[in-house]
Amino acid sequence: MMTTATVTEAVSAGMLTCRLAGKRSTDKIRCASAVASAQPGWQVLVTAISGQMWATSIIGTKTMTTIDEPWAQPVAPETNTLLTGAAGITAAAARTAIAGAWTSGSEEMACGDYDASGIKSGAAFFGPALAGYGTITGLTLTLNRLPGGDAAAAAPTMRLLAGDGSIPAAYPPVLDTADGPALTPGETAGWAIPDSWLARLGLGGDAGGIGTGNDTATPYLRLAKPRAAIEWKRRITA
Repeated sequence: MMTTATVTEAVSAGMLTCRLAGKRSTDKIRCASAVASAQPGWQVLVTAISGQMWATSIIGTKTMTTIDEPWAQPVAPETNTLLTGAAGITAAAARTAIAGAWTSGSEEMACGDYDASGIKSGAAFFGPALAGYGTITGLTLTLNRLPGGDAAAAAPTMRLLAGDGSIPAAYPPVLDTADGPALTPGETAGWAIPDSWLARLGLGGDAGGIGTGNDTATPYLRLAKPRAAIEWKRRITA
């Protein structure tokens, strides 16, 4: 289910107060990071994810006008309204695992092995945000290689990870792999994910994260928590 809503109060404690299309009363719903800046009067897209209502993106910043029957705001969208847009979000979490078990420490994605502790695999999760965008038509990750490890340029194997966007108890199954960009320590580059991954990361898809891993001790490299530039489209029916 997707609908629109008008914001009536700014975000507080991760909850957004808004009036869903066609309703008189207001509701408090969860909001994705992309909606954290929403102000009263702005329009947001609302999506049902795992039985909970989420405000997933801002679709308009028109100031609310006072009318005789304010509960009638906003007008329900016309049938088969196609929305398109772009957004940028940072991963909700980044983790490193050894033999499937998460390690403690900073939020980063490592791969390879530098201290004989075991071959590492990285993962980044975006929470419910990606599913909330509907159909993802493009996604480019900003990958920043952190200092340390091999001095030469090295390319991680990028992984499409199963899940729902939340952090699982152990490293998730790998659904597909692709070659990542070659980076030297401290270098940053954009990496467009394969087109075949897009639908799997969107609403109703079977993927919930993007990871790194080489299955070998070398090269060893560490990546910061990534940011994603997303292009999306979705159809709303009244």
